[in-house]
Amino acid sequence: MKLGPREAELLALIASICPTRTWYPVHLKCMQKVEWLDLPASAQHHDLHVVAKGIKEHCERVLLFQENQPSTLFPSFPLQDEHLLKRGALRAAYLSPFETSEQPSGRNLDVRYSARDVVEVGSAERRAYTAATAVRHRTVDPSTTKNILNMVQSWPGSVSGDATLSLQYDGSWLAPDLPLIWLKAYNLLRGGDEGKWFQLLFSLPAMAYHSPNLADLVPVFIAFASNPQFQWEHPPSYVSYTLSEGYQPCRSHLVQLRFNCAYSFERSPESSEPARYNESTSDLRGRQLQMYHSRRNSDADATAHQFLNHWQCETPPQCSLNSGLYDVSDLTPKVQSHFSSRYRNLRLKEHLARIQDILDNAYSQASPIPILQYSFQPSQTVPPRTSWSLTVDELFARPALSLQAHVPPACNN
Repeated sequence: MKLGPREAELLALIASICPTRTWYPVHLKCMQKVEWLDLPASAQHHDLHVVAKGIKEHCERVLLFQENQPSTLFPSFPLQDEHLLKRGALRAAYLSPFETSEQPSGRNLDVRYSARDVVEVGSAERRAYTAATAVRHRTVDPSTTKNILNMVQSWPGSVSGDATLSLQYDGSWLAPDLPLIWLKAYNLLRGGDEGKWFQLLFSLPAMAYHSPNLADLVPVFIAFASNPQFQWEHPPSYVSYTLSEGYQPCRSHLVQLRFNCAYSFERSPESSEPARYNESTSDLRGRQLQMYHSRRNSDADATAHQFLNHWQCETPPQCSLNSGLYDVSDLTPKVQSHFSSRYRNLRLKEHLARIQDILDNAYSQASPIPILQYSFQPSQTVPPRTSWSLTVDELFARPALSLQAHVPPACNN
């Protein structure tokens, strides 16, 4: 087989009829640039380049056994990106005639890719996929458990009961401030609005995708939204809670408040206690101070005991201290604030304990979330179309169109 420069040039011209496809920009490879010739699109078939390239490669192998042959016989042969050429062939297959619609090289061009949201267990895509699947099935994973009280207690600062929040997705769902939105989210989730599921399909996967430490809260939120028992479990109606302060009044704190509200020794009746016979001034002052401190300690213990005997209540009983010895007007609001804070915390703790019981029952009765399996059917080599050919016999076998005479409308004089 002999091939000269003229034949090589003709082969290159045949290959150049195929549109040139290049990456744009070249370094990013995110778009392609297609250069078409001033010819009918059906004439610029991709197989022209495929067939011409096959002939060129065969000739180059044969030239190895021939003497006095140039090293480069095809300097002007056009180059094509193989990926872009195959992509263009697949996209144009349904536009080409039936007889020329086969894929280039006749090979199966389908490539199977493993989905990242299913294969990579620790990936952000997998967390988003799991969250979206749970929302779709409206069920919780029985293998997922969460201690709600321990979680809330671990939050620094206060837990707010009055926040602005919507279940509709926005940027705040990527990293929500849980102490700020917890109670508001709970009330929204347990509501009966069916449209919340469409909103959760976007907000919860976004939270799981961006915040790995919050992904285990997705089953909790879905349980709030799907279990009707939560509709009857109302949270306390207070504005804020500081669980780090505890759930009951502190005796030592009440005693200290009681000490701080006592008037100074100079204003106390002990300071005017008369001296005994032959008692020195220093001994008198020491005895007066001892009487002063003894009274303060006794009154502080009695007052703290009186307050604690009336717990659990949000408002403590009226203080029975002598207003001439203690600043009762300063003590009362401080004790009230101390009692109120602990009472609010206790109500929230009891509410969270009831929530935990409902969640535990829901987890014990839940069925595993079904894992979606992707099914893949490779495309056929030849598009499933009928031939576009039409014979003369088929053309004349069709009934003729009925031609109705045009009758002008009647004119009324």
